[in-house]
Amino acid sequence: LISKARALAQRFKYDKNASSTDRLRRVQQESRYGPVYTAGDGEDAFAGVDGPRVMVTDPIATLVRCDGHLFLCIGEINSIRFHSRPQDEVPVALLHETAVQVSYQALSLLPTSTEDDVSSKHDWRSSHLLPITLTAPGILIQPINPKLVSNSLRPPYFLFDSSTLVTLASSLHDRVSEAHRRSVPSVKGDERFPYRESSGKACFIIEGRHQAHESAALTLCCPHCTPEVDFTSMSGQRVLEHIGSHILHDPAVDRNIEPCGLCLRSYGVCQIYLRKNKGRHGNPKIDKDRSSCPSTVKFSYATAAKSSSSSPCSNVPLACPVCPSNSPAVWRYNLRAHFLRLHPSIPLQSYSHLWTLADSETTEMATIWKNRLRQSDRSRKKKANNARLTISDAHSSR
Repeated sequence: LISKARALAQRFKYDKNASSTDRLRRVQQESRYGPVYTAGDGEDAFAGVDGPRVMVTDPIATLVRCDGHLFLCIGEINSIRFHSRPQDEVPVALLHETAVQVSYQALSLLPTSTEDDVSSKHDWRSSHLLPITLTAPGILIQPINPKLVSNSLRPPYFLFDSSTLVTLASSLHDRVSEAHRRSVPSVKGDERFPYRESSGKACFIIEGRHQAHESAALTLCCPHCTPEVDFTSMSGQRVLEHIGSHILHDPAVDRNIEPCGLCLRSYGVCQIYLRKNKGRHGNPKIDKDRSSCPSTVKFSYATAAKSSSSSPCSNVPLACPVCPSNSPAVWRYNLRAHFLRLHPSIPLQSYSHLWTLADSETTEMATIWKNRLRQSDRSRKKKANNARLTISDAHSSR
C-alpha cells in the first residue's frame, strides 16, 4: 500500500494541463486556459488579404548590423508572429505592419565554382544554416525567390548573382526609416559573416543615401573628447556618466542650452519623450518613436535614476512637474536651467530638490570628469581591430 498523496502524484505525473478552477468546467475535464487561436486551427487569419504570402522555411533577405556597419543577410524563416500569435504564413502586403515579427536563421553564402553553376551566370551559392538566429520586424524582411539547384550528389542549394544581391541590399536600406534601422539586429563578425569573397574581403555592405545621417546617429563616441572616447564597449550607465561629467564640469558645454544627456545637443534639436514601461508600477522609458535623439545607447532607467557608489550619475530625463503632460522630458542636470528659461516666475526653492545633487554624486562625477580620457586608449585599440575588416568595393552599394 502507498499513501494517498503518492498515489495522486503518480496518477497525474504526466498531466501537464492545469484543470479549470470552476467546478462545473472541471467536471467536464476542461483545462484552466482556453486553447490559443492560430491560423492553423482551420481558419485563415488573413482570408480578406489578397496577394502573395511568405511562409515558414521561405528564403528571405534582410539587414544585419556587424562591427558598426549594415550588411545584407540571406536567411530562412523559422517562425512568424502576428500580434504575438504564431502563424504559418503572412501576406507580403502586411510585412510593413508593426504587429509582424519574423524569426530567421542566417544562411551561409559561398562563391560558386563551375560545378555549382554550369551556366556561370551566378557567382554565389547557399551552403548551410549558420548558428545565427535573429528576430526582426516585418518591414526589414524581403521575400526572395532564388534559383534552386537540386541533384543526387549534394543537398539542395540556392544560386545568386552579385548584382542582384547588391540591389537587394540597397533597396532594403532605402525603403526603411531611421527608426526601423534602429531595430536591425546585431551579430558579432567572424569568418562566416559578413559574407566573404575568395580574397577574404567582406561583401554586401550597405551605404545608401542616408549613410551620412545614419553614421552620425550610430557612431557611439563622445562628441567633445579629443582623443576620441568610444562608447561601444561601455554600458549605458557609463555613457550617462561620461556625458553627465561634460554637462557638470566641461567649460565648453553651455548648460543654458540644456544639453542632451546622451549626445550633448541642445534642447531645441534633441528632444526626449518618455512613456511608461509595462506593468502596474513600470518605470518610465524613452519613447524612441517620438524622441529626436539619434543616440542608440540603452540604459536601465531605474538604475540610472538613483545615485550609488557603483553608479553615481543620476542624470535621467524627467517629466517637468509644471509643463503640460505631453511636453518633452528634461534631463535632471538641466532642470534648473529649464525652470529659469520657461518658468521664471516660479520660486526655484519649490522644486530645487529635483536637481540638487548629493555630495557623494558631486565628488564622484568630478572624478569621472578627471579620468574621462582613460577610455580613449581602449577605444583606439577597438577601432584598430575593426579596421581589419576589409570591404569589397565590387560587392557594396557605394
